[in-house]
Amino acid sequence: MKLMRVPTRTSVSPVRSSRSETTQIRIQEAASELFRRRGYNATSVDDIAEAANVVKGTFYYHFSGKDAIYAILCLKAADASSKFVAALQHESLPGIQKLFRLIQYLVRQQLDPDVQHVFFEEYVPLSQQSRTEVRGAQKQYAQALAQAIREAQHDGSVHAGNPGLMGMAMYGAIGRVAVWYNSDGQVGREEAEGTLTGMFLRSVATGKGMVDGG
Repeated sequence: MKLMRVPTRTSVSPVRSSRSETTQIRIQEAASELFRRRGYNATSVDDIAEAANVVKGTFYYHFSGKDAIYAILCLKAADASSKFVAALQHESLPGIQKLFRLIQYLVRQQLDPDVQHVFFEEYVPLSQQSRTEVRGAQKQYAQALAQAIREAQHDGSVHAGNPGLMGMAMYGAIGRVAVWYNSDGQVGREEAEGTLTGMFLRSVATGKGMVDGG
C-alpha cells in the first residue's frame, strides 16, 4: 500500500529537500514519543514543536496539525504489516510455517508499548482516506492468515474449517491483545510473545502442525 503524502513546498535544491525531510522526521519522532508518554489528547502542537526543537511556524510548514502526524503513524504501521505480508508470500515455506510467522509478527506488534499507548488508549478519528488505507492493510493481513491456513489444511497441519472465517477470527483475537496486556506487568514481552504465539497456533493446528510449525 502507498503511504499518504504530506504536502510540502517545492524544493529548490537537493540539500534543502534533504533538510526538510530530516525536519519532518524529527517532528514525527517527537510527536510519537509524546503521544506514547502523555497521550494524544494531552499533547499540544506547542509541546511537539518544543520537543522537536523547531518553532511553531516550522511545524505548520510541514503538517496541518497533530492529527496529520497521527494519521501518518497509523499509515506507517499499516504499511509495515503490508510489506511483511508481501515479503512472506514470496518465501517458499509450508503453510503452517507462514501461519506461525504471521501470528508471531502480529502478536509482537500488539505487545509493543508504543503501539498500545499511541493507538489503543485513546480514540483518535482518522480521515476517510486514512481509515480506508488502514482497513485495507488489516484486510490484507487477515487474508494472508486465511491463505496460510488454507495451505496448511491441504497437508493436514491445520484443522478443517472455513479458512476465511478462521483467519478473520484469529486476526480479531490477536488484535485485542494490546487492549489488555500490561507491558509494565509481571510477564515480559518475550515471554508473552512466545506464550501467545504458541496458544494462537495451537488453536487451529493439528499435532502434525505443531511439530512442523512451532
